[in-house]
Amino acid sequence: MTVSRLICCFALILAAPTDAVAEGASSIYIKFDIARCAIIDEDRETASVVRHCRDFGDYEFYVAEGDLRSFVGYGPNGLKQKAFSQTLAPLNHIHDTLELRIRPGAEGPHAAILRYFTGGLDGGPAGQVLVVTKISGSEACHMAYIDALATPNPNGLAQKIADEGAADFRCEADAPQIVGARGKSRM
Repeated sequence: MTVSRLICCFALILAAPTDAVAEGASSIYIKFDIARCAIIDEDRETASVVRHCRDFGDYEFYVAEGDLRSFVGYGPNGLKQKAFSQTLAPLNHIHDTLELRIRPGAEGPHAAILRYFTGGLDGGPAGQVLVVTKISGSEACHMAYIDALATPNPNGLAQKIADEGAADFRCEADAPQIVGARGKSRM
């Protein structure tokens, strides 16, 4: 998928009402305490840590914290996914609620939505960015970033992108796009 085709796809998603999502898709919310996730790797010299979160329902995920940024991988193959190497440029940390988007009859989620809290520039206000991640079998990658403070109904937009954009998004070739209004959160 070319970048112009991807932008066109996201533009069509934006043009549709954001309170409607793909037919039948639903959300599962996982509330977690990152401190309760098992530490599986730690480097005290660089203050980096990798955690395996699996005691919060039937779905497991991995969270790495390093260089004052968060990285998240989904499912049992999470450590090997492209998503596990992706984060936002500003200093950030993740919220304690993970939203998984699931279609009826599917064995697992097709996307995840997670809120990142970003640091402000030179002591400026902190931001909030919704990261929409495609999950396809054992692979996952970031699809879209939404300024949650500037965009009206950012959660509805994130669900719409997750449900309607995941099928055409190619992790190996497509880059995540900034979607929605901008200006209140650094990405």
